[in-house]
Amino acid sequence: MHISTSFKQTSTYLALYRSQFRSQLEYAVPIWNPFYNKYIETLENVQKKLLQVMHYRCYICYALQIHCYLSYDQLSKKYNIIDLSQRRTLLQMKMLYDLCHNK
Repeated sequence: MHISTSFKQTSTYLALYRSQFRSQLEYAVPIWNPFYNKYIETLENVQKKLLQVMHYRCYICYALQIHCYLSYDQLSKKYNIIDLSQRRTLLQMKMLYDLCHNK
């Protein structure tokens, strides 16, 4: 994220996140999906931090040095990103479907 300080569009941040960060967070997820909330929250904090940084960098009012604070739920709805735990569940269901249908 440090090399992306000059990005001003949310689409650039989202593409960077989807290609670099989320792919690593979801690697082999049907095998290692965490069960304890401690680990689920740790993973979710990565996405939460990205959304906050992205929103801050793209929508800060430089003249007044203020920005609009949005909660994690509001940010995820605004940028159409679902929770990582929900994505892990979907990936597990997809793997089970593929196994059952010999794919």
